[in-house]
Amino acid sequence: MKKIIYTFLTMGAVLAVSCNKAGSDDPQPKQSTESEAVTFGAYLQRSTTKAGLAGETLTTSSLGSSGFGVFAYYSNGDLYSGASKPDFMYNEHVYNAGGQWYYSPLKYWPNEFGASAQADDVDRLTFFAYAPYVEVNTSTGVLTSAYDDSTPEKSSSTGIISLPRNSATGDPIIKYVASLDPTKTVDLCWGVAAADYNNSVTDQVMNNVAKGYPYIDVAKPTTGGKINLDFRHALAQLNVQVDADVDVLSHNDGELDDKTRIYVRSVTFEGFAMKGALNLNSNATAGPNWLDYGGGEILSQGTVTVYDGRRDGKEGVANAAAGDESPLGLNPVLIQSMPYAGYDVDDVAVNASFPAGVQHTAVNLFSGANATDPVYVIPTGSDLSITIAYDVETKDENLLASTLSDGKTHGSTISNVITGTFPSSFTLEAGKNYKVNVHIGMTSVKFEASVTEWEDDEQQDVNLPINASVTVSVGIDGIPVTPGAGTGI
Repeated sequence: MKKIIYTFLTMGAVLAVSCNKAGSDDPQPKQSTESEAVTFGAYLQRSTTKAGLAGETLTTSSLGSSGFGVFAYYSNGDLYSGASKPDFMYNEHVYNAGGQWYYSPLKYWPNEFGASAQADDVDRLTFFAYAPYVEVNTSTGVLTSAYDDSTPEKSSSTGIISLPRNSATGDPIIKYVASLDPTKTVDLCWGVAAADYNNSVTDQVMNNVAKGYPYIDVAKPTTGGKINLDFRHALAQLNVQVDADVDVLSHNDGELDDKTRIYVRSVTFEGFAMKGALNLNSNATAGPNWLDYGGGEILSQGTVTVYDGRRDGKEGVANAAAGDESPLGLNPVLIQSMPYAGYDVDDVAVNASFPAGVQHTAVNLFSGANATDPVYVIPTGSDLSITIAYDVETKDENLLASTLSDGKTHGSTISNVITGTFPSSFTLEAGKNYKVNVHIGMTSVKFEASVTEWEDDEQQDVNLPINASVTVSVGIDGIPVTPGAGTGI
């Protein structure tokens, strides 16, 4: 794992590519007994991901139960284009039961092909697929679980938001909103050819679909031929852990003092795309074809902040207002939410049930998550950064004029806001798992004391005026006269 070390934190990215076709231990689909029917096979990249209902693990086997959706376009002697409509299959639910893939009603390949066809051109089908399957209102494309007749635009707040309407032309586009809450995060996959597809009925009609590309303009295959889909992850996995490094220059395993806690107020991700639209036609990109959520060609990057939910206007965000500080899923362990524990006469903690805050042992930044639980974000370019706002609080009853963030316990509170920027070469790529370690460096205040010895200075002589008696002589005509000797003086 390559680590980038900063003065205030360390960020590491594990570029572990999650993704090959499912192995032989995964259940394999069986062909339909209907030789002319359109049949499917499906595989999932080898990794542990979450899809379907938020928080559930998606494997090749669970893909069969949750299923996937298919859009199919019929070209009557023509080729697929932006004017095509999903008039052969619209969000067809394909699921697996007993090792066989089902959907209903069963569809059959068009029969005009090759030299025996009555038309000059060949009838073709184009297939696009996504997983996990969601049920939508066909006329609006909005999820039925969130559909409201009075407000048709209403939809789920995260995950797959909507599909195209059944009347829409051109490529099927899925609107998606990412979540930084591991219990709500939803994976999104799109389907491509699992292998090179050269299955053809006759030499006059050739099907040449390359592995990793969508099935576009496919003519009727030979008997038993099926559309084998490899579902690939359109998102990047992100695991963010935070810990405290105390006196790292002298020892890297130092623990915080019992009376000190580090509580996270907010974490802001800059340059991350939390909303986007996935075009299931990846023919031009050979990877996930992400567009802007509003329909533009360029994916918009933005800012998302995860708050602690205290709503006190001190989240480390300029001009933060209490109403804007809604919690988005910080791990409760990291949030100051209870008074400090009591201490006995020997200054020993008697109740350690209050949140531990950031400690030397790394914990997941997000709510309700195990240390290894990831969230899913839309892959983006460079210029990524993380800003963390946190308080360092120390209980100290001598500081009667100051209280901690709970408003009750006396002590000192120092707020910090620090930003770390990812290397310019760092990008988030679909199908890869990234681990970001945020290390909050703490240096303890240390004292040393000594007493300076007395020093002898050089001897100095100070001359003061000499006190002496004063004699006064008085004379008359030069003859000395002693005062007071009958002279009247």
